Parts: sequence; C-alpha cells; structure tokens
Amino acid sequence: PALTMDNLLTHSFARGWEWDADSIDIFPITDSVAELFALKLRRLPRDILIGLQILSCFGSQVDKNVLSLAADYDGQESVDISVAIRVGLSEGLIEQAAQQVRFSHDMIQKATIDSINESDLVSLLRKLASAMIKNASVTKSLDSVLFVIVNLINRIGGSMEDSIASSAKERALFAELNLRAGSKAITVPDFAGAAKYAESGISFLSHQCWETQYEVAIRLYETAVLAHFSSNKGNRDKIMQRITPVFDHSKNFSDQFKTHCVWIKMLSMTDLSRAIKESLNALERLGEPLNLEDIDLNLSCAELMKMKEQLSGERKNIILSPKRLTDRTKMRAMKIMTSLILYYHQAKSPLGSCVACKMIEITVNYGHCEDSVFGAAAFASALVGFLGDVDEATSWARTALNIMTSYDKEILIPSIYGTLYGIVLVWKEPIQSTLDRLAHGIRLSFATGNVEFAMVNTIY
Repeated sequence: PALTMDNLLTHSFARGWEWDADSIDIFPITDSVAELFALKLRRLPRDILIGLQILSCFGSQVDKNVLSLAADYDGQESVDISVAIRVGLSEGLIEQAAQQVRFSHDMIQKATIDSINESDLVSLLRKLASAMIKNASVTKSLDSVLFVIVNLINRIGGSMEDSIASSAKERALFAELNLRAGSKAITVPDFAGAAKYAESGISFLSHQCWETQYEVAIRLYETAVLAHFSSNKGNRDKIMQRITPVFDHSKNFSDQFKTHCVWIKMLSMTDLSRAIKESLNALERLGEPLNLEDIDLNLSCAELMKMKEQLSGERKNIILSPKRLTDRTKMRAMKIMTSLILYYHQAKSPLGSCVACKMIEITVNYGHCEDSVFGAAAFASALVGFLGDVDEATSWARTALNIMTSYDKEILIPSIYGTLYGIVLVWKEPIQSTLDRLAHGIRLSFATGNVEFAMVNTIY
C-alpha cells in the first residue's frame, strides 16, 4: 500500500503494473516490514541463520575470498557459510555478483545482525577476526584484508577487560594491527580513517604501555597526532591530548621527532615567532644549530652571493650526483629547515635565504634528500627576491626539478610548486603554464593534508 500511495507502484489496464525501481530502492522501510524480515530470519534453520549472521558482521556486502579466510572460525563447530549463501539467495535475502555477496537491502543486514544476542556478538567477532588473522598469515594475504580484519576487531571495542576471553597478548595484537591499518591509511591518504585506527589502537594498549609496549605506543600516538592534524576535522585539544604523552614518555628526541614537527606546525598557526624559536631549538637538539641572531638583510645577501658564486654555472650539478643523504639526523634537520624557511617567509624575514644556503651546503657535502628539492627551490627564490638574478634563479629552479625526479613527485609538488612557478619560473614561462601547475599544487596539498603549502600555492 505504501508504494501505491506514493505512486512508486501503479497499474493501468493498458500497460499493467509499472514501478520506479530506483525510487523503490531508496524508499524507507517501515518497522512492520523490518519485523517481517526478522520473522523470516527466525524461521530459517539454525546453521543457515548463523551463516547469514556471519555475513552481516562484515557489513552490507563482503567478498567471498574474505569469507573463505573465516570459514573455520569455530573449528569443527563452524557452520558452512557457502550453504547459508545458497539458501539466502533462494530466499531473496542476499544477492551475488561475481565474488561479491551482499544483502538485498541494508534493513535485511541490520535485522540479521540484530538477531545475534548481544552477549554472543563479541565472541563471534573475535572468532572471525582470529580465524582471518591466522589464515591470512599462512597465505601471506594479511595486508590485502587488513582493513576488513581491523574493522571487525574495532567493533569488539577496546574495553575488553570485561570479556573473560580477552588476554594481554590479544589486546597487544589488536593494537599492532590498528597501527598497521593507521599507517597504511595515511599513505592513501585517508587521514580521518587513520585517526580512527590510531585511536582504536590506543584503546587496546595496556595501562603500562609506555613500559611494556613502548614502540607500538609511540607510533600509535604519533599516527594519531599526524592524522588528526592533517584531517579537516582535526581538533586542537584532541591533538594536544595525544602530543603530551609523547613528550612525557618518549625516551629521546628522535622518538618524538615527528610529533614534535606537528606541534611546531600547530604553533605556527597562532604564534609564528614561537614556531621559529622552537624550530631553531629543534635544530640545536639535532646538532645542526643555526646562529641567525645578528644576521640582517645585507649579511643575508652576502651569504647568498657567496653560495651563488661557489656553485655558479655547471658547478651546481654536483647536487645532481647519485649520492644520497643517509645521515638520519641531518635528514631531520633538513626537514626542520624546510618548515623554518616557510615561517621566515610568512614573517617577511630575509633569514630564510640563510637557511636555504645551509640546506644547499648540507646537500653538497653529504648528498641529496627529499628536502634538498625545497632547499634548491628556496635558494632560487632568494636569488630572484634579494639579488634580482632571474637567469641564475631559473637555472636553480631547473636543478630543483631535476632532483625531484629521484623522489615521489606527488609528495614534493605541494612544497615546491608555489616557490618555483609562483616566484621564479613565472619570469620565464607563459603565465598559463605556471597557473596550471600552481592549481595542481593546491589540489595535491589538500589531498595530502599539507595545509601550510596549500596556502602558499593559493597565494601565488
């Protein structure tokens, strides 16, 4: 009756029954119809119902290859899921397309999972997750079903002290799997998803995690900090709740470095001078101090001219040698310097040019790294802005682009396109070509959670 009242199902003597299939698919199912589904489920044989309940644990649809990994979820007591699928198909409860099995309607999936006693659901989820972990490990396919497994785990929840089947070993495993999922989500990037996995992983940590699970704990908190900061829904108070334990419990500066970098970026949004100060402090702790207190515009220009003359013409090609920077401490210093140049630029200070010279010096002496690309780009920008040498700046811009071919361009583009195409190459290339590249830089900046460089690309 509801379908006919809403004209989704109509009848005429000329054409017979007619219906709007798309509208019917999204038509809300009433409680009475949902009750019919529940009644139909209760009439199924026990093993068939359990098989469909297992399907419902994976959501509205699941791949049959995933189900095969969970087939022996309860040892010899396991029901045959394939039989349940056949019956479900014949009853119209589920549909199948190639390897995908899905419930005919979300309400059917909800009614099915609601038919599981609350006291039995956690136990079933744990059995399914454990079976999948075991079988996927044997077949070396754990990475391909990692998110499926972790989603099952996280539905169990971190408050497993209430479950008699819970153990410290199991909680530790669940924390580690959430760490793997969070790290993988960041590379996608899916920062909102990464934040959820990191938070779930933290919930599985023991109260003594900083003593007994230090490596996993530091990485989970680090992942949470990065994910929350990069997500559009990042909450400053929440981020600080995750930063503070890292600062309190990390064994050394190396272990807290990534978290420290995010903290400085947060500072730069509200207190630029403090961000600059903490960046210089970080360089001091890394053993790469920069003494810039007495440097003014004239001294900055002199330093630029000196570096320009040392590496003019073909001599700058030394940077393009295959030698890569392998010293982790110097690589971290280069990372700090990249942000420091941006902060000096925002503060309208010439000191960023001195930092760029330092980055070039490290690259020449120890080899190049990802941040060498930004160092070369910043040096090119300084040559235009302070010395007015467009030709030499353009040459350095080309050098930066050449170094970039050795690394992942998608990661580097947000940080360098604004500088290269907004300041340097705009003097030599048609304006339309530079605008297209700046637009590309903006898109990649937001896609990778690189908010500070999204602003740089947008401004230019």
